[in-house]
Amino acid sequence: MTDSFLDRRAGLLPVKILCEVLGKMCIPLAGQRIIELGKSIKHADQLDAMMIEVELCVSLIFKPLRHHMKIIINEEDPSLLMGMWIPTLNVIKEILNENFTAEEDPSDMDPMTPIRSQMIKSTNELTMEHLQNVVMVLISYGVLKASAEEESTDDDSLSVETWKLIGEIPALDDEWKKAIGNPLPSHLI
Repeated sequence: MTDSFLDRRAGLLPVKILCEVLGKMCIPLAGQRIIELGKSIKHADQLDAMMIEVELCVSLIFKPLRHHMKIIINEEDPSLLMGMWIPTLNVIKEILNENFTAEEDPSDMDPMTPIRSQMIKSTNELTMEHLQNVVMVLISYGVLKASAEEESTDDDSLSVETWKLIGEIPALDDEWKKAIGNPLPSHLI
């Protein structure tokens, strides 16, 4: 599915439709599937296949956004980026908070706990890495302020909403937030 949003034909879709399909359907479905996979592992021999599926779902969340970001940002309507980015952040918040809660539950006596923990850790690392990359690119394009502390205006609802949602994710520690405060120069993107 991800490939269908990355090939040449996807570039023929109007940006509004692309953002709506990704923001309202694909990204939420991919997030739901990641959460389901984390809860459904029953045997250690399922781990590799499930992690492949997690990687595909994370790719569906982030790769089309990265691939079409410049076109979306260059549109006159800033609500297009918001319509795709805010659902992305909400899905990431749901995934990481679900996984954070699962990791913090020491009462779980399930023999699959070590395998589930390994899957959760790998999923979190992959998700946070992709999130960090997208946030850094948005900062380098100038559409996102580098931190919540930077002065924001009413016109900058993308930054306000982004940092609000990121602040609601306990798995994203201060070190992670500091790392994204140093964006890549735009010529390296």
